[in-house]
Amino acid sequence: MSNMENSVKELFEGLESGKVRVVNEDFSINEDAKKSILEIFKLSSMQEFNAGDFSWWDKIPLSYSKNFRRVPGSFIRRGAFLGSGCVVMPSFVNIGAYVCDNTMIDSGVTIGSCAYIGKKCHISSNTVIAGVLEPLSAKPVIIHDNVFVGAQCLISEGFEIPKNCVLAAGVKLTSSTKIFDKKGDLVEKLEEGSVLVPGSYSIGPVNIDCVILVKNIDEKTLKKTAINEVLRK
Repeated sequence: MSNMENSVKELFEGLESGKVRVVNEDFSINEDAKKSILEIFKLSSMQEFNAGDFSWWDKIPLSYSKNFRRVPGSFIRRGAFLGSGCVVMPSFVNIGAYVCDNTMIDSGVTIGSCAYIGKKCHISSNTVIAGVLEPLSAKPVIIHDNVFVGAQCLISEGFEIPKNCVLAAGVKLTSSTKIFDKKGDLVEKLEEGSVLVPGSYSIGPVNIDCVILVKNIDEKTLKKTAINEVLRK
């Protein structure tokens, strides 16, 4: 094995073991880790990969980690970290993503490079969690522990979601998304345990998408969003 191949192998292993991570434990951004991922692309050449009858042309192979459960149709690029007890339905997880223990990734989900998802989260079907590699200082999406993300949500542009939040189906959150409370007042900072639903507001004859903070999480919400522990056994 050449020095170049050894370097790529070490970078993959560091990312997949969690020893190298883009989002640090204090949720600051590790630019050196991003540089390492870019280095993998620089050092790797295009080649054909095969898995049974399926083949593709890329620089990054798929991960075959046995640390978590994944079903046919789930595509996890090497260099992604997924903790123990995770379940991945047919979805795509990109290099540099960091998914903590016991998180459910439902069908049709895309998790971008360097995105961070905490413990015991549920990412429902056809949701997009955007990532970011460049510029090096840019923050990826960060989702803290125990967050429930409903179906067909979109979270991008480095948006950060606190612990225990619940996003109803169809919520779209970006750096420019306006969040209002039920009184129509602008929410400057999202707090833990917020329950969010999609909405819209008017500027003259134009309606613009927004997000409404309808309440803080309660027992009724917890029952509706409870994750079935049987699926993790």
